Amino acid sequence: MSLRPYFAFFKAYFLVYLAYRVQVILWFFTNALEIAFAMLLWTAIYASSSVDVLYGFTLSDMLLYQLLMTLSYSLTDMNPIDTLYDDFNDGKIAMSLIKPVNYEIQTFFQNLGANAFRNMVLLLPMIGIILVSGLLNSSNVSLSLASLGLFVLSIVMGLLINYFVKFVFSNLVFYTEASFGLWQLQAIVISLLAGGIVPLHFFPDVIANVLRLLPFAYIQYVPVMALMGRISGSELTSALLIQSIWVGVLALLAHLVWKHSIKHMKVNGG
Repeated sequence: MSLRPYFAFFKAYFLVYLAYRVQVILWFFTNALEIAFAMLLWTAIYASSSVDVLYGFTLSDMLLYQLLMTLSYSLTDMNPIDTLYDDFNDGKIAMSLIKPVNYEIQTFFQNLGANAFRNMVLLLPMIGIILVSGLLNSSNVSLSLASLGLFVLSIVMGLLINYFVKFVFSNLVFYTEASFGLWQLQAIVISLLAGGIVPLHFFPDVIANVLRLLPFAYIQYVPVMALMGRISGSELTSALLIQSIWVGVLALLAHLVWKHSIKHMKVNGG
């Protein structure tokens, strides 16, 4: 199957976000405020602590972790719930299903186009903040072509995992017809379980070990830990293998859930 026709959907959504670039800029400033709040919060926590290292993280480590998690969030961000809800709500999904294209792949490329534009705006400023902050040196994180390559590989698989998880979750719009509440719920769940709020190291061992088996940790946490050198050698190899397995499992699950949804879907009362 040729993927060439789907690049038209990629380009279309890229241009849509280009037309509504103010929304992306506002998203950038919202993220900047979230980063600032998180860094001030962790600075206060470490200042009030009697120790300089919490669960293996110094303050510099934690601040760098927050910046890298924001970067990885931007790189892996996909929101199929918006696409599915809009198509379902205005009835376009019925026409899409009779077109000679695969709707699942179409939705992926649409979201990939949106992701590409957001990162075109956000990526360089985020990298600049990380480099200018000096946290790489104070955290003793040494970057190499190998570590960056593994980070890119892990991020790509993290993007796929994030998309398939959200695609499965997004199918609930066909049964509840409520997108905003579902979007908030999935955002909170994924952020918490992917280490976006606190590193998984901070959870009790039993809970942390369970979370490392779930797919959420492989969206952002594993790529960031690999880049920071917290996962290496055989542990990193195992993590990448598990990540690739989750990509395959979730791709199959997303396909099965979609097949079930279209059998029971009612559009415009039809």
